[in-house]
Order: sequence, then C-alpha cells, then structure tokens
Amino acid sequence: MKYYKRYNDKLYDFDEAYDLIEKNNLKDVVMRVSNKFGSPSQVEVNWKMIHEQNKSMSIPVWAAKSDRWELWAPDYEKQELANNVGDWIQDDLDFELDSRFWKAENMSILDWWKQLDDYILIEEDYLEIMNFLKKSGRLQNWKKRNNEYYNQV
Repeated sequence: MKYYKRYNDKLYDFDEAYDLIEKNNLKDVVMRVSNKFGSPSQVEVNWKMIHEQNKSMSIPVWAAKSDRWELWAPDYEKQELANNVGDWIQDDLDFELDSRFWKAENMSILDWWKQLDDYILIEEDYLEIMNFLKKSGRLQNWKKRNNEYYNQV
C-alpha cells in the first residue's frame, strides 16, 4: 500500500506544478487535481508520465485549465506503520494471511484492521478497546478528524 500526504499547502496551475516537479527532479511527488464540479474524477500526473510520455500525455480539458493542482509525496511513516502492524499480526499473533485474496505488502492499515476484526478479536476485546478509547478521549473530535482525513485523500 502506498500512502501519500500533501507535499505543501499550495495550489498550482498545471504548468507551475509540472515545472516544480521537473526542475526539482521530484521523482516521488505526484500532481493531483480533483474535478471541482461535483464529479468524483481525479487526475494524477507523476514523474514517469512527465519524462517518458510528455509528448503524448493527455488529460481532460478541465484538469489542464484548473488552478487547483496539488503536490503529493509518499507518506513513508504511515506506510511503515502499516508494515509494522502487518508484521505484528502475522508474526507475533501467528496469523496466517490467506494469500489467495491478500498480499501483505499491498495491505493498508484498514485492511489489517479488517483481518483483526474478522478473525482475531472477540467481544471482550472490543469492549476493552472501546473502553480504552473512551478513557483516552482520543475520539472526542472525531468529526473534525474525519473531515481533515477525507479532505486529504
């Protein structure tokens, strides 16, 4: 699973974002723009497309004219967290992943949670987890956290 985070908080037009990636040789950074007209479509341009396909790259007109391009970089910390969780579940908990449906290296933190949920946790575990979350106060601002998370993705 490859996680991304915003490279910076700036918005660019296509040429500015393209030039920034090319001039700074930002191989891991991708350009993304979402259709602001309510459509769920998103366009992503990466370094490989810029350097190997730049003469034949095609994007929709709305994306080319947009001034809302964002730069996204890999989030190695979150990726490492998912890898550590996967190692813990497979090694320490001795869980055998059904490789017909899953490949450990492609699984997100949510995928690993689903494996815990489906195969490992029992009702008492859920009660302890919920009690821990209640006492910690971690979820007090869950609406704000969800909005921030889903605005990033």
